[in-house]
Order: sequence, then C-alpha cells, then structure tokens
Amino acid sequence: MADLVDAPARFQLRASGDIVEAEVRLRVAYNDLEFDVPVNGFPAPLAIQHSGRRPRVLRRDVGAEMMAVQKILDFGAEPNEADDALVLKDEDAIAFWTEGLATLPADWERLVPNDLTDVTVRNGTVVPQMRVSSGVDWLSLDMSFAADGVAVSEAELRACLEHGRHLVKLEDGSYAPVKVDEVGQVLERMAEIIASDSAGTKIPLAQAGRVQDLMRLVSEQKVTPTAKKLFGKLEDIGQIESVPKPRTVKASLRPYQKDGFSWLVFLHNMNTGGILADDMGLGKTVQAITLFAWLKAQAKGKISILVVAPTSVVPNWNKEIKKFAPGLKSVMWQGPDRHKLKKEAKEADIVITSYALLRRDEEFLEELKLDYAILDEAQHIKNPMSATSRAAKKLHSKRRLAMTGTPIENRLSEIWSIFDFVSPGLLGDLKTFEEKFAKPIDRGDEEAALKLRSVIHPFVMRRTKSEVAKDLPAKIEQEIVVPLAEEQSRLYKQILGEIRKSVLSEVEKKGVNKAQIQILAALTRLRQVACDPRLLKLTGDWEHDESGKLAALREIVSNAVSGGHRVLVFSQFVEMLKLIRAALDEDGVSYEYLDGSTKDRQERVERFNEDDSIPVFLVSLKAGGTGLNLTGADTVVHFDPWWNPAVEDQATDRAHRIGQTRVVNVYRLIASNTVEEKILELSAKKRELVSNVLSTEGSPMKGLTKADLDELFS
Repeated sequence: MADLVDAPARFQLRASGDIVEAEVRLRVAYNDLEFDVPVNGFPAPLAIQHSGRRPRVLRRDVGAEMMAVQKILDFGAEPNEADDALVLKDEDAIAFWTEGLATLPADWERLVPNDLTDVTVRNGTVVPQMRVSSGVDWLSLDMSFAADGVAVSEAELRACLEHGRHLVKLEDGSYAPVKVDEVGQVLERMAEIIASDSAGTKIPLAQAGRVQDLMRLVSEQKVTPTAKKLFGKLEDIGQIESVPKPRTVKASLRPYQKDGFSWLVFLHNMNTGGILADDMGLGKTVQAITLFAWLKAQAKGKISILVVAPTSVVPNWNKEIKKFAPGLKSVMWQGPDRHKLKKEAKEADIVITSYALLRRDEEFLEELKLDYAILDEAQHIKNPMSATSRAAKKLHSKRRLAMTGTPIENRLSEIWSIFDFVSPGLLGDLKTFEEKFAKPIDRGDEEAALKLRSVIHPFVMRRTKSEVAKDLPAKIEQEIVVPLAEEQSRLYKQILGEIRKSVLSEVEKKGVNKAQIQILAALTRLRQVACDPRLLKLTGDWEHDESGKLAALREIVSNAVSGGHRVLVFSQFVEMLKLIRAALDEDGVSYEYLDGSTKDRQERVERFNEDDSIPVFLVSLKAGGTGLNLTGADTVVHFDPWWNPAVEDQATDRAHRIGQTRVVNVYRLIASNTVEEKILELSAKKRELVSNVLSTEGSPMKGLTKADLDELFS
C-alpha cells in the first residue's frame, strides 16, 4: 500500500542570461520531493515515488504551479517548448531584472547572477569622448566612452554591439543605453585607424583623414592647438606656410605652382606620401623639380631620387632638370647600354627611368637606397595585379610620391593601387576597400564617397585649368623630346650614315645653294625615320610600338581623353596621319579625320566641335592649317614640327582663337638625337634659320652654311 504525501508547494526561480535577455526556469518542492514546473501544458496532479519500502503518492498543487508560471509570463516572457524555460528579451528582460524580481513572492528562493541583482539602468546614454594632439609627424588619439560620468570599456562596448544589445554594462556595474548606429560608426573608424597603424600610440599623419572623419562623429572632443593648426593645413592648402623657392631653381613659378611646391614640402615634413594630381599641362614636373632642389639644399650634399616615367617622357624629365635645376646631377637609366651607367646612377642625385625598365631591371633598382621614389603618369600602376605595380611597390624608399592628371580613369581600385604605393595600408587591403568603398560608391552610396574623400583628401593635390585660369597664359607651349624606339634608332643611324656621305659629297662638288634638292630629300628621309620607319616603305614588318613618337602621342591622347580634354593632332605627312588613325582604332579612341582629299571638311569640323564623344581630330598641316575653327579642342599636338613655326602657329590657332574659353596646351614632339632636335639647337643660335631659312616657300636653304650641314647630318 502507498503512503499519501500532502505538503505545501515551495518555489525556486533560476534565472540566467544578461541585461537584455533572461532565461527563467521554475522548480517546485513538496517536502523532499522536487519537480520542474512545466511551462507548456499542465503537471500531472499525482506523482508516485517508488523509493523506500513503500511507494509514496504526491498530490501536486496544479493551481499554485500554474499561477507561478503566469507571474513570469506577465512580465512578457515567452515559453521555450524545448526545455521548459521562459525567455524574456530586450525591454521585457530589462524590466524583469530591474523591477520584476522584487515583486515576486518573498518566500520564493531566487538563484540569480550576482551582477544582475539590484541592477541599475541609467538614463544617460553612452557618449564617446576624444582628445587629439599632434607632433611634427604624428597624431595621438585618446578615446573613451562614458554614461553619466561613468566609464565603459571598449571591449564591453564591442561585445554589446556584436550581440545586438542596446544596454551596456558600465565599470560600476550599472547599465546604460547605447545608440548602436552612432557608437558602432565610432568603433568602426577607430578599428580602421588601429588596423592601419604601426605599433605604438603615435598615429602616422597618413591617418589624419581618418582621424578627421572620426572627429565629425564625436561631439565631445578636445583638440590641442597644434593639432587644430595641422588639420587646417590638411583641409586648406592656403593655410600651409609658403616655402621660398630655392635659389638654384631657374624657373618662374606661377602662384598655384608655388602652392603645390609648398604642399610637397609640407608632406615631406609630415613624413608621408601623396599624389600631385594637377590637370595635364599645369606643370607637375617643375613643381617636383623645385622639391628636388629644396631637398638638395636641405641635405647639403647628395640626395637619391628615382623618377619613373613613360619611356617617351624620360628625356623630357632630364631636359627639364638640366634647364630648371642645373645644380642637380641626373642620369637617364635608359637604352641598351644603360648597365654601363651603374656607377653614375648610384652617384647621381636623380635617376630617371621608364616603367618598362622598372620591371626589367627590378633587381638593380631595388638596390638603390632612395630618399624618394616618384611615379610620373602614375596611372601606369592602376592595375594592382600588374607586374609594373608590383615592381614599383618593391622599391626601397623613405618617401614616395605619385604624379598623374588622371588618378581615376575607370575603377576606384585604381586610386587604391596608387595609394598602396604612396602610403601602403592607408586604404586597407584591396578586398576590404572594394567592400567598404568601391562597391557602395558604384551603387551611389554618397556616405561611402564622403568617407573615402575624407580619408584621401589631405594627400591629394588636384587643380584643374579652370580653377587656376587666372594664373595661366591663354596658351601653354611645351616641347617634348622623345627617344626613338630601339629598332628605329638603329635604322636612323644606318640611314644617316648612308645619307651623310652622299649629301656632303654633293655639297663639296656643287656648294650648298646648288645642292638644295639633295639636302631637302635627305632631311625629309631622316624626318620620316624619326616619325615612323613605315613612312619609308621599307620591306619587313614594323609595328606601332616601333615608333617612339607614336608611343608618346598615344600616351598624351590617353591622358587627355581621361582628363576630359579634346585634342587636335597635326602632321605634315598624310601617311603618318593614317598610321596614327590605325593606332587610335587599336586603342578604341574615336576621332575625326581631315586631309587634302577630304570633301566634307565643314561637316567634320562641326561634328567635332559639337560632339564631345569624339575627343580627337587628326588634321594634315597643309590641308587644315588655315580656314578651320576648331575651338572644341583645348589640346594641340604637332607630331612632326619642322619647317616653319609660323605655319605651326596658324595650325595651333585653329583651337586657340576667338570663341575658345579654355587654356590651350600645345605639345611639339621632337625625336631625340635626330635631325629634328638638331634644328632646335641651330634655331637657338640663329633664329632666322627657323623663321626664314628652313621655309617651305622660296629658298629654304638660304643662309644655311656647310658648318650647319655638318651639324645637321652628324
């Protein structure tokens, strides 16, 4: 026979979780018999226990147990069917911990985490606070978070946000509300700064943009006067102290160029890199050369700078350095015999080389211990996966600069790649950059665009022609000396050797005046080789890249089109124009074309002037040098300047004339170490040689001496 047990119910509450989520279980005891209180359904009214000699039968107080469950349900709990638990979340959980526990029957036993008994939830929300200070080339950032003056650790905050909670535990054990979006943005910015920082409390000035971005999110901040002054300079070039131009620089800098030079010195003093992204034609080269001269004066001895530029521009850099800063020793690392110059390269202040040789001679160039590595037309490393990009980033240099009028041509990853050179780590890794910036910005996310701008803005100097128009003449003229391609150079030397003997022999027999036909024919043949070997109609297969000038032109057109400019290209050789046309077809560049055989001249002119989708107009000098109005263009290239500057000026004035509202850039492509370059040298000695003697009209050889011919055919 069984014993009947009839005892009062005693309840035990077991609660676990955290401030925004509570899990409650109830147990009930009848004397020494204990049971879990079910939260789904009803308990059995009788329970039989078989321990001992006689079984015991318990009559459970079903009503009391169900009332106990209801008390917890009244706080907003939901039953968890799987394990007879009652779950409270968010505001219900907060109310349970802060108020509900105290209202439960006094005779209930409570098993509750110590930190959740008598919990206090403050009214004040968590507020970020920051202090920013700076030194010569570093920033210091102290961040803290508090509510009602009570601090909370960053780790606690991050855990709170990671679990989606809206309350965080403060250091005194109380809790405070968190504005998840606002605090989350602050923590995200801090993580970016820390991830990009090297070890230590000092933050490199390359992170200044990120720190400024963070400051915009934090209302409670203290910024030291020196840091305020630094941020002012980063935001506005006008606040950067003007640096006097070195006396050794033989150039008259325009106001915006002085500002650009001062900005480069400012970056140098901050020990960080940057991008000089002025529009094409604004003189980025002379600003950089002025910096070189300043560095030389500061060092009071040798400096070590590597300039990497397109092949066609390397001689121009050397020419400009000798012209504007003759006190600097420069060496061109170029040509088949360049390895003979290793000693000179290591002793020079400036070594100038090409992107092609940067890849090919990577091992040697990595040996150079550089003060600066500078990439001209830095869009050459826009593909971060390319061999050129990887080679550039392996250079050993204390500081790095990039120069380009088109820092972004097609994709945002291009600006990432350039910054990965000048300031590695500033924009994180490429995958993170794509996710945080590139993809959102492509989708039209203005906030992401603003954030990217704030990060990079301090380290990019970008002026367009329209911005600095008051500092510019209406027409900027520049001679670009272009090296011949290797096979082209060999051919030129071969033909020069053949021609020299025959022409000088003819002059010996007849005199200069009577040998004019032979001289003109010889000069024309040399000019054709200097332009493109295919003009000679030789046997063999010659390609576009075997003309140094054509390579230079393609570079100019590419940069111009990317920068929103429109180009007139003049040549005296119709066959050359056809070769240029084929190269532009290969490059996918739209163009108009006009030579002596063109019938619908005016229609083509109007189409070019009115249709911005056609960026290039190819014009033969003879057919299009006069009578055309081409003010749709703001860039003029003379592919083969030669006989008469007046004719060239007439052609240039197709763009530079009444109705033109923009500054016009004029480029003259000169083949280096050829008869073209020698004519320039001769013209400096006797101006009438260009203005009168070498004219296509009258007697072009008038005044030309045998000594001049010796020089031309040397």
